Formats: sequence, structure tokens, C-alpha cells
Amino acid sequence: MTESATHHVVAIPYPGRGHVNPMMNLCKLIALRRPSDFHITVIVTEEWLGFIEPEPRPPNIRFATIPNVIPSEVNRGADIPGFIKATQTKMKDPVEQLLKRIQVPISVLVYDTYLTWALDVGDRMNIPVASLFTMSATVFSMTYHYDLLVENHHVGDKFSGNIEEIVDYIPGVPPIRVADLVTIFNGKGIEVKQVAINAVLMAAKAQFLVFVTVYELEAQAIDALKSDLSLPVYAVGPAIPYFNLKDVQNNQNTPDYVQWLDRQPKGSVLYISQGSFLTVSDAQLDEIVAGVQDSGVRYMWVARGEASLSKSKNDGKGLFVPWCDQLRVLCHDSVGAFWSHCGWSSTKEGAFSGKPMITFPILWDQVTNSKMIVEDWKTGKRATINEAILVTREKISELGFTGLPPFPPIRPQSNNQPAPSFGSSTTMYHNDLPPLSEKMKEALLRCSTMDDDDSEIEDYYTHHNSSSSSVSTCSRFEDLNLSPELIKGLYAEMKFERACKIQSVCLPMILTPQPPYNNLLVRGSYFPTGKTTCLVLAMLTRLDPNLSAPQALCLCPSTKYAIQIMEVIRKMEKFTGITSELCPDSYITVSNRNRIAPLTAQVIIGSPDFVDMWIANNKLGTSNLKIVVFDDAYLTLGCREEDSVRIVKETVRWSPKCQVLVFSCFSVCNDDTVKAFVSTIVKDLFVQEFHQLTVDEEEPLSFDSVKQYAVNVVDDAPSKIRVIKDKIMGLGDGVRQTVIYAGTRESAQVLHEAFFKDGYAVTTTLSPLTLRSDDLRAKNKEFKDGLIQVLIACGGVSSLLGFDLSQVNLVINYDLPLEYGLYGAQPHHEAYLRCLSRAGQFDRKVSRRNGFHGPRPHHEAYLRCLGRAGQFGRNVALFNLICGDGDRMIMEKIVSHSNYHVTELPSPPSDDDFKDALKKAGLMGFGL
Repeated sequence: MTESATHHVVAIPYPGRGHVNPMMNLCKLIALRRPSDFHITVIVTEEWLGFIEPEPRPPNIRFATIPNVIPSEVNRGADIPGFIKATQTKMKDPVEQLLKRIQVPISVLVYDTYLTWALDVGDRMNIPVASLFTMSATVFSMTYHYDLLVENHHVGDKFSGNIEEIVDYIPGVPPIRVADLVTIFNGKGIEVKQVAINAVLMAAKAQFLVFVTVYELEAQAIDALKSDLSLPVYAVGPAIPYFNLKDVQNNQNTPDYVQWLDRQPKGSVLYISQGSFLTVSDAQLDEIVAGVQDSGVRYMWVARGEASLSKSKNDGKGLFVPWCDQLRVLCHDSVGAFWSHCGWSSTKEGAFSGKPMITFPILWDQVTNSKMIVEDWKTGKRATINEAILVTREKISELGFTGLPPFPPIRPQSNNQPAPSFGSSTTMYHNDLPPLSEKMKEALLRCSTMDDDDSEIEDYYTHHNSSSSSVSTCSRFEDLNLSPELIKGLYAEMKFERACKIQSVCLPMILTPQPPYNNLLVRGSYFPTGKTTCLVLAMLTRLDPNLSAPQALCLCPSTKYAIQIMEVIRKMEKFTGITSELCPDSYITVSNRNRIAPLTAQVIIGSPDFVDMWIANNKLGTSNLKIVVFDDAYLTLGCREEDSVRIVKETVRWSPKCQVLVFSCFSVCNDDTVKAFVSTIVKDLFVQEFHQLTVDEEEPLSFDSVKQYAVNVVDDAPSKIRVIKDKIMGLGDGVRQTVIYAGTRESAQVLHEAFFKDGYAVTTTLSPLTLRSDDLRAKNKEFKDGLIQVLIACGGVSSLLGFDLSQVNLVINYDLPLEYGLYGAQPHHEAYLRCLSRAGQFDRKVSRRNGFHGPRPHHEAYLRCLGRAGQFGRNVALFNLICGDGDRMIMEKIVSHSNYHVTELPSPPSDDDFKDALKKAGLMGFGL
């Protein structure tokens, strides 16, 4: 490991080509993206080292080996259950012994989902674990919800046997026939069914879940899993080999099979591959060969397990090879179609190349992938419906290998110019291409691009950066030349008294009479105080009230964030006559497109994925947009960067003077996601007119109005709940509404039952990200109207997105926020700060209490809570519960990190101690 590398990743792939390749490609992506920060160790058997060591790799990837304790890769398909059992029982001990010998500290352990023992190893060695699922997210959701299939009698002992029945109840999975479910549920490979189900269920115990898929390919499945699972879920892209076509064209060492392809007419070759280890019967193989040859099509066949074909079956029209670079072959212009067994890696490579597919699945997820190719994406034909029935040569020859529905071309072609590299971008808004397929192609293209040269954008920051000390500021909203209607909304509806730091610094620059229209403003402050008001004012001041068309677009991480912003907009626009609307979080399909009316409100708020969809379907016009704002860019862009880039490009194409503002809680130079986005936009659009404004981070936020207390309590749920109800809420006669943060669902359930039993009007939100917009609005209305006394939030401040907290004056942390990073659990100060900020953002006295069972708090989350609490100088009080030495150490770390004063009550605290604290907090009739 190099001295400069700060993170050590250990990867443990499942010993199979369809698993090793995605893991290795993911490691290469990480290693190439951040070569100085990451060192990666890949653990494989000695046999597999011989297979993959000769392949090129970045210098910061190395291999470590264990003995060949499992059956050989050669002919492993002959006994799949035995091979799987060996991976489950014989690899664990040698891997764990190897990890103990590695002297460099391990930051994270990335394991293939089917090697479940890695979870135990990571737990014992105190190493964070990420589960990499190398099949599709659709298959994961199908397996994760196996119980639903049992309940509906589509699998198991009560299965009727009707394979044509439709399964339409699995979250995130489009309607699918029983016959297209993974074969291990009802048919071939059923003996390993329980192993697969257990592996998927146990993946939920990891710290991260990673899919080698593209969001646009499986949006519904990924969204459903993010709602169902409590751990972070990431779709990291296709994880297929990256290469540059120009480099390939200039390579003098061209393989013989590529030279053969060069001699074939364009689009004339059928490429055939039945996978690396699964095969069909000899009889079926004979029929496939005869059918292909009878069709008269040119073909190239990768005959791995069927090497004898090259000697006995070659008719002179085709080429048999034992191995090839599949992606290179698929991207060759002479290849017109892909005959595939539909393994997930091959499926992604077929999609990436843009070639139509003939599907001939054999086992497991391959039949499901075949269904997605043929029915969902409509980019192929089936060669077989039932693997038990022999497909004859007549049927195969009748398939026809021309006129298949291709993916939209990923590489623009011309008669005289060579194909550009995969780094080239293509426009997203072609009226003659299906939006979903085109979106998928752009996403695949973006995920495959490995250009990491940011020197140009970094130089641009150096010459075009402004700080808060070099721009004019304002202390009153009247100084901004706002309309009387907006001023009235700020004071009468928002109850503001003065502009906060970010508003006083940013707004004068944003709202100048002659604005730098092509201006990308990145707010580099660490805390999000007053940001929402700032971005809303920026939008509302740009509008023409007489033009009934979208003029301002606000992009945020999700619809639930959008609801919160909408609450602010509705208050500030109340006296202006301006209209605003949420971009619906619903999918536009061919069947409903004509029934959906275009969006006409002047302000549109939504997440990039749905906004992008509505633009692509001509339901959201961009020609009149005057301003596009990104809120919480580090989150918005985290998984929606491709959508965001397309939206900006489309907007500027029709409205070149549109202003673009990017608000981020982190400095753009320190956040890779925001930095990459800014780099893309600057290079493509705003090179001559880019400005960066950074609100000084050196100046600490003032929280003089925030009262924080630490209370020592007995470490058990009943005792903690009694303190909350009898001492804090019972003695505080000025308590209005209460928010209690719980770190786990179990804690939230215990709290809810206790308060409900005692007659409190209580509701619990595990996360508004799991709620539909209508449900969230209903809960918010009940809370806003005072019908609910206690709101229990599980999931930190994000649980409160969309809720009106204007009557909350007591906040209790039942569990302190935690952060799980590469080096284990870390203090989450920022989450705490966000909690504080939401508690006190309405100029009231607020009390907060923290109780925690766990290793270390999340510093950033802590500080974010604090930030919103005191952002407008409003009175806030926080009570922090301390349960033993562990919690005391956590609180000390938070105090040390934030440098804010927390008063510790005497132990054990008396009623007078609580009353004194409550008086200072304004919860006993003072300051209310």
C-alpha cells in the first residue's frame, strides 16, 4: 500500500467468471478514479489468480491468494450444488486467516453477496462490510420477497403448476410470468434455492448494498429496495470492461477473430456465446448449430465448453473461437445481433453495445434477464420458452437474425469518420427514440467513461472564485430591492426578522439587476442555514407573473425534499400571484403519455429523475426557464448526476441565458460528486462566465440562543421513557409539540407504544422517503394542525422532510446519530446539527434530549441539527440523555468537535434540576 493511500479496500469475489469480472471491474473503476487515495487487495484462489493475473490492471490493485480449497473452475458446471456448498464452507477460514496477516488497516470489505460468511468475518474483525450483488436488482428484489411468492402460491408445495400465471405484486418488479421467475424457485437448480434466499436476506446486515446495474435499467426495483432496506443502496453502473475504440483501432496486435470480423459486411455477423460454464445438451447443441447454419447467416461462436465444434461443425460461413474479448466483438460494426445465455454481465454488455439479442437462457437469473430483454426493454427475441423442450433447427432457422429491435446506437457514425471513443456524449432528447432506452444508453455511456482529468476545472476555480469578503452584503431584506409582495411574505408568513449569513452574502450577487446569467454559483459553506429561503427568493424574483409557463426549476434529492421546499414557496409567494407545482413522482409510459397534461406552473420542484422524464416526454417545457436551482447538490447529484447534466444541457439549448445555481453544504473542491458535475457543466457550457461564491467557513455559526443539556439516566427503555414523559414533558408546562429521534425501528416502536398507551396523540415516521406524497401531506397536515402531540422520527433529520415544525418546542434524541464510514462507526455531528436546526428554525424555545446505545456519533449530522436550530437567532433548548460511560464519551466527542457548550445536569437529576433547565429553555411559561 502506498504511503499516500488513505483507504484500503479488500474485495472477495465469488469464484465464477460472472462474479469475478464485475468485482474486478468495480475495483478498477475505484482504483482509476482515485489512484492516490485507494489501495485495493483482491482475494482469490490460486487457480483464479492464474486466470486473471495476466489481465491489465491499475498499479494500486494487488492480489492475495488462498489455497484451492474448492473444486476446479474446469467443468464446475457438472456439480453446481456441490460447488456452491464448497464456497460456503471451505473458503471462510483461509480468508479470515489471510485477513489477519494483512498488516495494513482495512477500511472496508467488499464481498460477493453469495459469500455470506464474509459478514461474520467483518463483524469479528470490526471491518465495515459492503455486499456486491452481481445479478440484477430485479432478481434481488424477487429473491428478497420470496415470502410473497409463497403466500400467493406461486412457489412451494401449494404451487398449482400453471407457469403462465402472472406475478404482479413483487415491489419494483414489472408483471412477470411464473415461467420467467428465477429457475431455482420452481425448477432447475432448486436445490440451491435456500442458499440464494439466505444470501439475499443476509445482505441486509451489511453496511452497504451495491448493484452493478444502471438506475435507468431498473429504476423501479432500485427505488423499491431503497424503501424496503435500512442500509444505503447504490447502483454503481454496469461494471463492464472499459476501453477506448480509438485505442483499439490503433492497436497493431489485432487478434485473428477481429481481423475476420473486419472482413465481414456491416451488421452481418451473429455473435453466439452460451456462457463460461453452463451448457446445453449435445442434442440441443446440434440443433442450434444446424439451425444457425441453415439460416445462412454469418456467425462467430465462442465455443468454450464446446471446443469440438470448431473441428466438426464448421461450414465455412462462421468462425469458432475458444475465447474472445466479448465487449470488443459486440461493439464491432460487422456484428448485427447477439445470441446469449443472458447472464447479467452479458446482458449489460449487449445493452451497452446497442445490439439486439437472441435469448437462450439456461439457469437461475438468465430466464428473468431474458424476459427483461424481450418484454420490458423490447430489444430481442426468445429462442426458447421452456428449457425442457428441445428447440429444433427449423425453429432456430426461422427466427430470422435481421430486423431485430436494437438498442438506440450509442456511437454516432459517419461514412468517413471512425467511431469515437465511449467517452463521447450523445443528446438525450431525440423525438424518434424511446425515452427509456435512450436514457439507459446515456447512463451506460456515462458510467463507462473514466476521464478523471479535473485540472482544467481546478484552474478555473483558482481564477473565478469569490469569497464572502469580496462581495457586497446586506443585513435587511429591504436592501435587496424585492417586490412589496415578497417582503410581505417574508415578514408576515415566514416570520423573519433579518437576513442570515448565506442570504446576506449570496442574494446581492444573485439578484443584481444585470445578473451574470450563465453563472454557476456554488455555495461552499459547511452548514445549510437559510439556504432554502435563499434559493426560493432567487427563483421568485426571476419570474414574469404574466407568463403562465415554467420559468424556475428547482431540483432536489427526492419528492419528499421537494415538499419541504414547496412549503416555503407557498408562504413566500402567497401575496404575489405566482404559481408553483411539484413535478409528479409518477412514470410516463407509452400507454398513459397522451392522457397526461403538461406542467404549466411558473415554479416547478422535483427530483432530477422525474424532471428528466417529464422533459423527455415534452410534458415540461424548458424554453422559458430563467433559472435552474440545485438544492443539497451533494445529495441531488449523488445518484442523479446523469439526469442533472441532461436537464441543464436541454435547458441551456432552448434558453441560453438561463441562470444555474448549485447550493451545496460542502465545498465544491472537497466534494467529488459536485466537483464532477460542475466540471462537466463548465467545460461544456459556462467556461467564459462561471463564478463560484464561497460563504466563509472560518466564521463559526452563532448558537447563543440554543440551550443544550446532558442528562444522566438509567440505561433501559422504560427508565428513559419515564424521564421523557414525567420529568421533561410533565414538568414543562410550556411544551407544545415534541419530536423524538429514534436510531432504530425497534426503539421507535417501543416509544410509539409507550406514548400511545398513555393517551398521547402520537405518530411515527420511519422515513418520509418511504411515504407517498399524499400520505406525507396527510401526516404533515395532522401535525401542523396540532392534532398530533408527539412525532417519533426514525432515520435522523431526513425523517422530518416535508413536516411543518413551526409548533415544535421540544426535541428529544432517543439515539444519537451515527455514521458508518470506511473506518467504522464515526461521530455524526452534522445530523445532530440538522436536528437542532429543524427544532429551532421558527424562533421559539425548544428543548432537546439525547439518549444513545452505540459506538460513536455522527458529527456532521449532529452539527446540521444544531445549525437549523439557531439559524435565525431563535431560542432553542436541547436535553441530551447520557446512558453510562459510553454515551458520555460520545457526548464529549460531539462537544469537542463542535466547540459548543452543553450543560450537564447533576446525577441523578432532581425535579428542581429539570425545572431550572426547563425555565432557561422557556418551557415553563417563559418566553412563550
